[in-house]
Amino acid sequence: MKIAHLKIATVYAQTLFQESTQRKTIEAVLSNVQELKIALQQNENFLFFFQNKLIKAQQKIVVLQALQKKMKWNPTMQSFLELLCTKRREYVIQEIVEQFVHLYHVSKNILVVNVTSATTLSANSIKQIEKKLKTILNVKEIILKTSHNEALIGGLKIEFDNKILDLSIQYSLQQLQQQLLAN
Repeated sequence: MKIAHLKIATVYAQTLFQESTQRKTIEAVLSNVQELKIALQQNENFLFFFQNKLIKAQQKIVVLQALQKKMKWNPTMQSFLELLCTKRREYVIQEIVEQFVHLYHVSKNILVVNVTSATTLSANSIKQIEKKLKTILNVKEIILKTSHNEALIGGLKIEFDNKILDLSIQYSLQQLQQQLLAN
């Protein structure tokens, strides 16, 4: 992602967040944003529609107004999407969506954590990890995303807020190997 795109997306996401908070429509707008995110991921033509600079702003607004009936967007969301088109910033819609969700999570003290393990974790293990991480990281809620990678051999690799806590056997062996080679 280009830094300029991220800056633009952050400004617009903050605007949508502030406006929806002020109008007390934050939950409805979040729901709309999540639906939009899914639509953009599943339909590359929809994404192309937003990113295509050859389509005039007014044409995009007409399409968005027709879509509003199907998508049932909150008026705050609809106005925001039309503003994006008018200001010709719709090409960063994906980044805006990501930034908005991030702002929402921060405001609600929610942390998204990615946990990778050598094997698939049981439901009980996931609950224990969530509980422990909530306490350690002092957050209200954790959204835990799990994956597995056999190369870890054992243990866990935990990622959150651009931080990595690598508790895997693979990492420990790499550290041991580096120490042995250094001596």
